[in-house]
Amino acid sequence: MTGLARAHQATGTLAELVLPKYDCGDYSALTDLRVLGQLSVPWRGGLAPVAVWAAVCGGVPAYLLEPAPAGGGGAPPFWRGAFYCGPDDASRFLLFAAAAVEFLAWSGRAPDVVHAHDWQAAAVPLLLRLGGPGGPGGAALPRALSARPATVLTIHNLAFQGRTNPDSLADVPALAPGALPAWAAAALADPRAGPGGQPDANLLKAAIETCDMVTTVSSTYAEEVVRPGGGHGLERALAAAARSNRFVGVVNGIDIDAYDPMHDDALPMPYDASNAAAGKAAAKAALLAEVGLTPTTPPSPLLAVVSRLTDQKGVALFEAGIAAAVEGGAQVVVLGTAPDPAVDARFRAAAAAASSGNSARYCMFFSEALSRRIYAGADMILMPSLWEPCGLAQLLALRYGAVPIARRTGGLAATLTDLDDAGAPEHARAAFLFDEPTAAECARAVRRALAARAAPGGAAWWDAALAPRAMRQDWSWARSAATYLGLYRAAAARRPQA
Repeated sequence: MTGLARAHQATGTLAELVLPKYDCGDYSALTDLRVLGQLSVPWRGGLAPVAVWAAVCGGVPAYLLEPAPAGGGGAPPFWRGAFYCGPDDASRFLLFAAAAVEFLAWSGRAPDVVHAHDWQAAAVPLLLRLGGPGGPGGAALPRALSARPATVLTIHNLAFQGRTNPDSLADVPALAPGALPAWAAAALADPRAGPGGQPDANLLKAAIETCDMVTTVSSTYAEEVVRPGGGHGLERALAAAARSNRFVGVVNGIDIDAYDPMHDDALPMPYDASNAAAGKAAAKAALLAEVGLTPTTPPSPLLAVVSRLTDQKGVALFEAGIAAAVEGGAQVVVLGTAPDPAVDARFRAAAAAASSGNSARYCMFFSEALSRRIYAGADMILMPSLWEPCGLAQLLALRYGAVPIARRTGGLAATLTDLDDAGAPEHARAAFLFDEPTAAECARAVRRALAARAAPGGAAWWDAALAPRAMRQDWSWARSAATYLGLYRAAAARRPQA
């Protein structure tokens, strides 16, 4: 969000951020953090106090909303040591959405567009359509918006939709079953039955059906999710939005200032495409020492995994690719976490088995700084996702000169071009892709990459030509910001003027 907002600011469009104030956020990048005031948000028959913090993040104004503890005791709702995945997430993010709408009115803002991201903010467009969280006419709302902004929803991953018991919506007066107009009730109704046999409320579906524009994070993913089974139950809602020209794919970008090997304090030496061979050699030597691997003579290729170790990301394919890399003489570094205890145990067992050898190291945690050192030190990165809306790892890998080995799906297909694709310009061909989501195909792609590097002169070509080619690709937010600006204008044109 910060990278996109900064790209908008650079072209003269004012963009501001509104987020929950989590206890686990890294606030070191913020300046001028201070309490701005307090909101009174309609909630559970009364008014919930919510503190408004203001700050600046990379030149972008940011506002952090911090609800008080329920009942005046305990911890605030967003003090959990984690961003989400709690049993009361739907309630917490409904409160955030109500507070975000009230913040707009409280602060006197009249934005042209409100851009909501994922199910956690999906109630915002619906509440704006309903006139605020206080119910019909905004009776319980201390202040009212002078005009409804246009709304844009971006879906980063359709597997997560904010399904909840319809009765829980009554925490926000405007969403109480008796207060909802028929169109809103229909938008909220999930097509699938919930645990009690009744339809769940689906916050993401409601946003899809009520937003002025809907986007997802790559054109390929936008095509995939309207096909049967591709949209995790929301294919019909998305197809309807597509038919009315309200649903498009816009590929994500990366903040090229935040991720810049020429100015990255986590690396042993600065480098860009002009001195990639030297910079990446220094990064590889430092990384091997950090994880306890010994350099080989001649140098072995270094394959990396930087990922959540989940079914979506292709857990079984990771294992096959890592095995093929080790069998092919490569060294491997894995950085990731596995939410599933069984998967976590499997990878920890692999880590223990590899710890006495010189082929692989598993770091079963996540570190932003270490991830950048891995991108810099690795020759190739493995991304065998079963589905991938966009993916950032491949864009970061390209930025640091690590060549992706990836499955041709979603955003990976939209951002990567195979080395052997004769129909594409040479400067775009900087990846090894495969199609079928099988262990055999993943292993075959790894072996193809290792063979290219092992060919006569292959290592020198890789370091002096292929890695710099990857680094020269432009996946900055600037290219997507212009597309989004056009979509904002289209959303504003769709917005009812009354």
